Amino acid sequence: MTGQNILALIEYIDAMLIFQGNMWIAEIDEPRTGEVFKQRLCGPLDEYEFIEHRPDHVIDFLWAFRTTVRPGLRQFVDQRYTYLTSPDSNLLKYGSTLPFDIWHLD
Repeated sequence: MTGQNILALIEYIDAMLIFQGNMWIAEIDEPRTGEVFKQRLCGPLDEYEFIEHRPDHVIDFLWAFRTTVRPGLRQFVDQRYTYLTSPDSNLLKYGSTLPFDIWHLD
């Protein structure tokens, strides 16, 4: 896997996690937590100090946020893994080089 593919995959997973995290926080109706989440983790990925770690930091934030989110987070990670590694994955349509901004293309 090339460096570009790794970064494109990190970017894609990060976008999915942030989207889902915002949905959970909004559903639980925690506006202050939502603001902290956005401030810490929802800025442009290329401005984040360690790009490759942001998906982990999003998971850590959501895990610590509320125990009721944990089952959904586990399920989300399992489903995304299955989706990304299956023979039917949309990632396969890009061939050997994954583009950036994949979530805009799906």
